[in-house]
Amino acid sequence: MPYDRAADQGATSYAYDLAGHLSRITTGGGTIASFTIDALGRLQSRTVGSVTDTYGYVGTGDTAFEIATSGASTTDCLIGPSGERIARLAGSSGAWTLYDLHGDIVGSEAAGAVSSALRYDPYGQTIASWTSGSGGPASAWRYQGRLDISPDSNPLYAAGARLYSPSIGTFTGFDSVAGSGTNPITMNRYLYAGANPATLVDPSGHSACSGGMSPSEEAACALVVASRIGWDGEAWMPSSTAKFVTQGLIGAYGGLASRAAQR
Repeated sequence: MPYDRAADQGATSYAYDLAGHLSRITTGGGTIASFTIDALGRLQSRTVGSVTDTYGYVGTGDTAFEIATSGASTTDCLIGPSGERIARLAGSSGAWTLYDLHGDIVGSEAAGAVSSALRYDPYGQTIASWTSGSGGPASAWRYQGRLDISPDSNPLYAAGARLYSPSIGTFTGFDSVAGSGTNPITMNRYLYAGANPATLVDPSGHSACSGGMSPSEEAACALVVASRIGWDGEAWMPSSTAKFVTQGLIGAYGGLASRAAQR
């Protein structure tokens, strides 16, 4: 059954529909966010008070490119060929997106200068932020390039098949994919990225990119990870190669080239 953070923290509670989709969040401060789901099981809208955000997707996929906010400008994203969000535009205000080597959105660039910056702990909780007070629109996509749907300052990320809460370091729902006795840590079906988020990621919400996966699974996961940041290079390679090589361009037109290698 879905996890209820209220049982552990006495603060935030989640409500779900009969299909297991999130329908409401109630925070300890009394803020309520209500959600609707579309026919494909994707988040369709979020309502907090009198403000409703409606999400637009690329075709039948899960890549959200648009947030239409009632009473405000619609935020549209420039989407790369692999689904990465290169830039954002709200009305006449736009900004390029800046990523780090982990695939996290760490800032924005507007008018040729960095206009905002973010820093996370290994599990994705925001520990520092800065904004110039001018520049492009704020980003609803942050850790691992994921959409934050929380109504308060504690993020809740749409993470593939499930929702991920950095404040508790786990998914909020039970994994529908069973773990494997040959890799015991996968039998805890709430863990995020095999409890090793500084190194690993979980693009699908079902399995981390780890040495316990087959080479073909790791290669498939690597493609998803690379697509989040638009790197032109290799990502996680099969464990048999014991090598991680990443080469790419950070900040899409930002002019910051980066290469990291570990053998």
